[in-house]
Amino acid sequence: MRFIITLIILIIAVAAAQLYFPWWSMVIACYVVGGLAGMRGWSSFVAGFLGVFLLWGGYAFFLSQQGSTLPMKMASIFNNLDATFGDSSVYILILATALMGALLGGMATMTGSFGRNMLRSKSPKVAQAETV
Repeated sequence: MRFIITLIILIIAVAAAQLYFPWWSMVIACYVVGGLAGMRGWSSFVAGFLGVFLLWGGYAFFLSQQGSTLPMKMASIFNNLDATFGDSSVYILILATALMGALLGGMATMTGSFGRNMLRSKSPKVAQAETV
């Protein structure tokens, strides 16, 4: 249940951050959500990965379906992508966009989780010197 709630909060936070700030603001939003969620290790990475993958992939797909010729022009910029994949090259670019954002989001969320765990860990006890 914590995973799903974190995923929803992450999607909302990243979408809100990117309305007003540059693309890299999603890394800061993922870091903050990862630190506040209290998840550990791989589960925080997967939450960040899925959240940004769904958001960026969904938004890229939405933009490509608006009848714009921009995705085809972008596919033709890459040397053989348009010639190799034809009309599927747009979907390859959507997948690449989603994967790049997802990796950044997953790493940022996991870093926030590790930062929280590092600050919350108990400091090691200092051994007191024995008096002779």
